[in-house]
Amino acid sequence: MRISKIEKKTLDILVYEKLKEMILKGILKPGDQIIQEQIAKEMGVSRTPLRRALSQLEKEYLVREENGRLYVRELTREELVIIFEIRALLEGLTARLTAKDPDIEWLNEIESRYKSSVEKGDYTEYRNTDIEFHTGLAKRVRNHILSQATNNFWLLSVCLFQGLLRDPKETLPEHLGIIEALKEKDSKKAEELMREHIRRTIRKIESL
Repeated sequence: MRISKIEKKTLDILVYEKLKEMILKGILKPGDQIIQEQIAKEMGVSRTPLRRALSQLEKEYLVREENGRLYVRELTREELVIIFEIRALLEGLTARLTAKDPDIEWLNEIESRYKSSVEKGDYTEYRNTDIEFHTGLAKRVRNHILSQATNNFWLLSVCLFQGLLRDPKETLPEHLGIIEALKEKDSKKAEELMREHIRRTIRKIESL
């Protein structure tokens, strides 16, 4: 049976998204070698769509090649600081623009989950909520270029640094403050709080 161009493209996207998810969730960790035969077998696909997906992830700085082998990229402290500096600028702007979004129901849900995860000490859920919050803001920006750029740098920092840099009990008030500013449609305050939130993480990285 011949596979159409549309089916091929769909398969390429699915493999690419699955690989990115594996990196995001820490199934493939920074420094891990990517064994293509093994992953292709697990996904039930041929090497061709897998190679195309890996090529795209290499362009996005999530994967690196060394001596003919592919690895999940590891970041130096200096690289991580630069990525967070860019995030502070991009996500600050994103917060300012999304403060005009009329939909606040999703923010109420995020706020509730942030509080609940800290109360239960469930930091995996806290991290997952954080992922949804930051990606949710990027999705709601009515500017494709800003949305894509914000999401790309956010993914770099999260995928290539597993775990939490700061204690959720410390970052929870910051997240709640940003959410409150967004719900109040205070674009200036939302931008300032988001930038300061990320820059506090930068100071933490620099102290490591």
